[in-house]
Amino acid sequence: MITQKHKTILNQEKSITVIKIYGITLIGPSTAPGTGQTFTITATAKGSPLAGATISFDGKTYTTGADGSVELTAPSEEGAYTVTATYEDYEDATFVVTITAGGIPGFELLTLIAAIGVAFILLRRRRN
Repeated sequence: MITQKHKTILNQEKSITVIKIYGITLIGPSTAPGTGQTFTITATAKGSPLAGATISFDGKTYTTGADGSVELTAPSEEGAYTVTATYEDYEDATFVVTITAGGIPGFELLTLIAAIGVAFILLRRRRN
């Protein structure tokens, strides 16, 4: 904050105050995380990581580490969720992350193995 005082011709004192408020920038995942998956949010200010920023997401609060990032877990329901970052004397930032259906990790492989097993059983029965 800079304050400049100046006396005018009429001997009046005038003040001008300039306040520089820096804003926070949030960097989120490049692809939409699935339900239950973890993803990283990074807070930056003035081009550098912002350590110690408070991140609010899905009713919980977190604090960014030295690299300005925090790892979050996507909720179990799909939808758009707002991530908010605050830091003293900085303008708050928000980021909307869209959560998609996550599915069961490895489910595709399990389905493939089951299908191959069924095919193998059917082939053996045909031979007999």
